[in-house]
Amino acid sequence: MTVVARYPDSTKTSLEQRLRARARDRWPQIASLHIRHRGNFSYVDATLTDGSTLKLCRLRYVGSASQWQFAIYRASHDDYDESVFFTGLPVGTCQDALDTACGLYLNDPTAWTRPPTNLQARPLSKADNPNPRATRVRHRSIPGCDLAMRIESILSLRAMRSCNSISAGSAAAAAPVTRNQPMDTRAASPVSAAARTAARP
Repeated sequence: MTVVARYPDSTKTSLEQRLRARARDRWPQIASLHIRHRGNFSYVDATLTDGSTLKLCRLRYVGSASQWQFAIYRASHDDYDESVFFTGLPVGTCQDALDTACGLYLNDPTAWTRPPTNLQARPLSKADNPNPRATRVRHRSIPGCDLAMRIESILSLRAMRSCNSISAGSAAAAAPVTRNQPMDTRAASPVSAAARTAARP
């Protein structure tokens, strides 16, 4: 046998206060909310600033003033369809239920998003980041560029060697070759004649 939680009057009053406060803070299109209770259900309607009335949703009390089951109103069927919250959960707060319904009928899907809550308003300190080297960006070379640079270096080196060989060959061909002629060692000596004369006693 399923035990149905009794819907206290104090919880009904608290629900009405929370929903009206949320409507004032988030939904300026709503002039007033109309909340009626029947059994363990609470039905929420809204009167807009243009005078029109919208049926929004139905909340079901499940034993907690902070967690509710939610059913969206379907105008096409004129009924209430059990739904999940935009968080993906089957239960949630009454404020989230109002945001889900108003986001649909007032065409404001931003009501279904929440900003991140884990952002820090200050730069990370050394205590927050014990290993700063791990966060450094390492610049990696591109394999294709490295290969092209190596090939270019090899070709340049080969070209330099080829030019040196050609220059050496040209110099050797231009110099006259005299056979069977004694070499003048004095001319080949790096010490000049004047230096030798000065060095004599």
